[in-house]
Amino acid sequence: MRRFTSFQLAALALVLASCGSSGGKGTTTPNIDSGQDTGPKTDAALGTGEAGGVVTYMVGGQILQISAIDGATPTSLTEQINALATGGGDSAPSVSKNGAFITISTERFDSQCNGYACTALLTGDISEGDIVYIGGQPLRSEGRVAVSNAGNVLAYAGDGSSHQEDILVTRKSGANWGAAQNLTEASPHTYNNAPVIAGDGSKVLFDCGPVPYGQAGTGVCEVNADGTGFRQVIDPANSPLGGGSSENQARHADYTPDGGIVFEADWASEQLWWLGPEAKTAVRIIPSQSNDNSPCALPGGFIASLWLGRAGGEGFHELKVTAPDGSEFAVITPDVDIADIGMSCHEPFAR
Repeated sequence: MRRFTSFQLAALALVLASCGSSGGKGTTTPNIDSGQDTGPKTDAALGTGEAGGVVTYMVGGQILQISAIDGATPTSLTEQINALATGGGDSAPSVSKNGAFITISTERFDSQCNGYACTALLTGDISEGDIVYIGGQPLRSEGRVAVSNAGNVLAYAGDGSSHQEDILVTRKSGANWGAAQNLTEASPHTYNNAPVIAGDGSKVLFDCGPVPYGQAGTGVCEVNADGTGFRQVIDPANSPLGGGSSENQARHADYTPDGGIVFEADWASEQLWWLGPEAKTAVRIIPSQSNDNSPCALPGGFIASLWLGRAGGEGFHELKVTAPDGSEFAVITPDVDIADIGMSCHEPFAR
């Protein structure tokens, strides 16, 4: 797999070194607690093909998928959806971890959605799809709708009456979707949004905070899919580096294959962090690169993210794939500006 040139890596090292080397806001220390793991476990090598997983994302109104290997060519899901149903205006794609299902916000499939996008659930091969109805009304959400591997559990942000935004879940029984259940009644936060559902549908991760759009004070929360066990996983004020405050942000979390959590935080500029499955406070950088955000975890253990800091780049949100310990990485979409609305990392659909 192509690596960065020695010149690019040297330039990156100089940028990182300028951020500082110990404690506080400017640290670039890759390991917070000596002697512990530096990242989630992996069972594949970077650049081995689709065994490393697939990433679904958006560029200029197009929904695209690409294998997480250097030199891969993206496939347009939008073109496939065009063959399935007329219309357009698709957005907010979200794919189950096994690649079997995808949700989109769209005006296709049903005249009731004209002028106001509804949520559609499609099979991973884009051979079937339809609008999700709850109680006779099409599902509409604030942002992406997360879907479980079995395609029978959907988690989304909406008006749950407890807060400005709550995390709601609906389950499919037979041909019908059940009434939405509010999972965040116990949340102390005004805004609960951007859900990611575990592959087995048992738990949901989401952004939680006092303001919308993942801004100052936003952290990471988790709740069981039955509404029990609410907890705040990451408090943005409790930086492992020290010096954290309510003005910090921790957001865009995703489950790693080993049961950990990867997320973005601005404790040392926008960087990627990992919380191990058994860890309480030990959070690690993966690795220390600035302007790196919106991560998702690939099935082989690698991390895909949107990086704005490539030496010689245009400052675009380029898709980067990183080994969990930061030992190697590659930009998969150089000079392509990906929409920073969240990506999905998943297995390729078994066709």
